[in-house]
Amino acid sequence: ILDQIGGGEARLRLNRGVQWKVVRFGPSLGATMLTSDLSNHDYGVPVEKATPERPAYELDETFSVEAGLGVSVEIAPRVHVYVNGVVEWLGEDVTDSPIVEDDYVLKGFGALTYVF
Repeated sequence: ILDQIGGGEARLRLNRGVQWKVVRFGPSLGATMLTSDLSNHDYGVPVEKATPERPAYELDETFSVEAGLGVSVEIAPRVHVYVNGVVEWLGEDVTDSPIVEDDYVLKGFGALTYVF
């Protein structure tokens, strides 16, 4: 889809796993930068789509930071459960957009795997 939108994303994430019995915890910290094209696609309001209630809004590059925790558990031989949760705090230029209501985004993931 980026070949139609243009722009790009750079992401840096640091994490460190800690084992405790059959549970592995993985706290993480990260930062993301979106180019202007991608920022405007996600958070901007083009002039032609503006209304009196939703004014035009254009962004430059945007930055966000995040913190998360991943947990994996071996519940049986060859069977694992993975759960991950992240809070991403959006930059002020993003939260100033008329189409953005919150200062943060909650993300989550879960999986159950069986190793053959």
